[in-house]
Amino acid sequence: MTGAELSPNGVEPNGVEDAPRPAPMSGRPWLTWAILAVVVGAFLLEVLFSLEGPKLDFSVPTLIAMGGLNRSLVFDGGQWYRLFTAPLLHANAIHILLNGVVLILVGRVLERLVGPLWFLALYVIGGLGGALMSLALNDPTLTSVGASGAIMGLCAAILVAAFHLPEGQARKRVLSLGARVLIPSLIPVATNGSGMQVDYGAHLGGALAGGAAAGLLLAVWGEERRLPPWKPAAATIAALGVLLSVAAGARAVVIYPAFAPLGRLIPESEMPHGTAEIEKRAAGLLARYPDDPRAHLQQAIALVMAQEALRAEKELRIGLALAEPHETYYWGWPLIESLRGLLALDLLDLDREAEAREVAARICRAYASPPAASMAQVIFDKHLCE
Repeated sequence: MTGAELSPNGVEPNGVEDAPRPAPMSGRPWLTWAILAVVVGAFLLEVLFSLEGPKLDFSVPTLIAMGGLNRSLVFDGGQWYRLFTAPLLHANAIHILLNGVVLILVGRVLERLVGPLWFLALYVIGGLGGALMSLALNDPTLTSVGASGAIMGLCAAILVAAFHLPEGQARKRVLSLGARVLIPSLIPVATNGSGMQVDYGAHLGGALAGGAAAGLLLAVWGEERRLPPWKPAAATIAALGVLLSVAAGARAVVIYPAFAPLGRLIPESEMPHGTAEIEKRAAGLLARYPDDPRAHLQQAIALVMAQEALRAEKELRIGLALAEPHETYYWGWPLIESLRGLLALDLLDLDREAEAREVAARICRAYASPPAASMAQVIFDKHLCE
């Protein structure tokens, strides 16, 4: 006989069944819900431990204290744990709601397609890729949080993994689901409806990482297999992601108290404007907000105007001690320049020129030619940079 010879029951003479292709998706997406529970739990911790008290919309200081991603803190401060804590945090209730909805829509399909191990591995890969791209593209002072990078990784992965499905309506539905979420998320706009800035670096990095990982899987994923191969690799990536996230969370708990002063700052609505208002309100603001370096600067201004140079020096030194540890990621150079410049001028009035030059040295190094009508210009005019 020629060709395959079948018995009446459909079995080849060698006993191998001519079985159909395995079902492409099965099981319950329990891990999707588990990840959502972890993210919601982290959000509840943000609510409870916000530096400004329980609330649903968090300030930048709270996000920094809880482990938000910031280039200055990661590279200059060596706080690499933020790569793994930031994807667990969210800026407000709308932020976590949007990410939660997308996670459920995409996760319940992708998890059934690739299985829990590779689903978690792809989530970890997307989250790390998003964090790294955020660091590469964003301003050094920007603080970023959110599971968007990991979720965009899942969206890109589902677009690629869909091609493991047989041609037909199932593949089209999965492709449509991934495209409807991923494409709008990569189109830059200024803000979303809450006024929150969107981190497109995280979106792009997560999508590229998740898509690349899924593409590699698809290349070795034979159509006779229901789930992707390389389970040990998936287990290793997933386990490392979980362990590093737990370790990062523990590190964030330890470092959290160092950022507590940033939660006790003068609200912008209470900031005085003009020297007359500073003279009138500086002492009261300092009494209520002793951890805010701006309160010490304002009190020093009032004291200088009252010709109390020694007391002004004390306030300016306290202000510098509070501001400089948080300069690169929060306060910025203008406040440091104001504190140092006024302190240098105050020391000059006290006939302590050598100390004045030492304090002013950083301002002098910062400018080849100082801007007109600035503190630096006054320092140069006083010949403290010569």
